[in-house]
Order: sequence, then structure tokens, then C-alpha cells
Amino acid sequence: MVLFLIPIVLSFLIIIWLDTNALIEYTDIIKLYRIVPVLRNYYNVRQQGSDYSFISYLSQFYDGFWVRLITCEICMSAWLGVIGSMISSYYIYIYYGLLFSFMYGMALPYFVLLSYRIIKKLA
Repeated sequence: MVLFLIPIVLSFLIIIWLDTNALIEYTDIIKLYRIVPVLRNYYNVRQQGSDYSFISYLSQFYDGFWVRLITCEICMSAWLGVIGSMISSYYIYIYYGLLFSFMYGMALPYFVLLSYRIIKKLA
């Protein structure tokens, strides 16, 4: 059960991060934009009537390695997959080995994200 739960949760987090403004909506509720400068700047840009998503805002105004890393869906899937495989490596390593653990953790979130994109385009 754990073998399928971690990649599905990681894929869900990637889809929420890349396709929705859920982070911004929740930070608006708890007024976190008053504390975090990046969120404050994004909030000001939104108040001026801009239609940027948070991902496109980050890409345009804060271009750097870390921003490109968290806005690229392949990069995000790979690194969250590495983290997920480290979390689940104990369960997988016992049965299948370390190489399978990394391949499973890195590839499965991306394939779930890719199938989500294909279904979204077809619908």
C-alpha cells in the first residue's frame, strides 16, 4: 500500500502546485503575504489587476535556479520523486533493491503527471 501511496501523493502535490493557485488562496486566508516578501509582491501585483498565476509570476520576476527548479514540472517530479524514494526506500529496498527504488520514486510521479496532462488536453 505504501508503494502506491507516496507517488500518488507526490503527483497530487505537483498538480496542485503547477495547476492551481491553492497556495495563494490559503496564504490569503491566514494573511501570510504580510510576512513573506515574495507573497507580498505577488499580492500587490494581483491587486493592480494582473492575471499572473503564481508560477508565471515567479518565473518572470524571480528568475533563478531554484525558481526554475520548482516551476519546471519534470524537475519538480524528479526531485520530489527522489525525496519520495528516500522515504519509501526502506519498504521497497527490502523487496526490490535500491535501483528499483530510485526508478520507481522518480518515474512514477512524472508519469502520473503526464497522464493528467494528456487527459486534461483530451477533455
